[in-house]
Amino acid sequence: MKQKFIIIACALVSFAAIARVIEPFHGWDRLKTESPNIAIVECGSPVPPNPNEQTEGAPKSDSNAQIIFTLKGTNETTSVRLQTDYELSAGRKYLVFGQIDKGVFLAYEKFRIIKIGRIFSIESITGKTLDEQVQVILERRLPDLNQELEQNIEEKQRLERKGIK
Repeated sequence: MKQKFIIIACALVSFAAIARVIEPFHGWDRLKTESPNIAIVECGSPVPPNPNEQTEGAPKSDSNAQIIFTLKGTNETTSVRLQTDYELSAGRKYLVFGQIDKGVFLAYEKFRIIKIGRIFSIESITGKTLDEQVQVILERRLPDLNQELEQNIEEKQRLERKGIK
């Protein structure tokens, strides 16, 4: 019995050592303060997973990405792997709040990734403070998001109709 307990305890400690801590959203000010790196990135191709290994706690998306504008942090890195639980699309630009570690931009929580609105230019944030830059990006995202919500509501209503017998 004692050996079983020791084995189970070791397994739990091992699992806890590799588990990621997912934080709740505490607001934009805290997110900006606690993110060592904030950048606009263009997502590239997904990094193919190793077919011979399963990684417990792996992120939902793991993609190559190019940093196209740095809001906070170092300008030294331009190519990164972006790992997040947000579903990424190749060719799409995102505002990312996270940490770059050895060429990997870690931004696991979904709220750390914001799609850049379709109508956006870098010039609209150049020369502004970090707070102003983030505000402009968030405001430019809202029209796209409202359109997506409207389309999703229409699709939901269509699917809920009971016309098929």
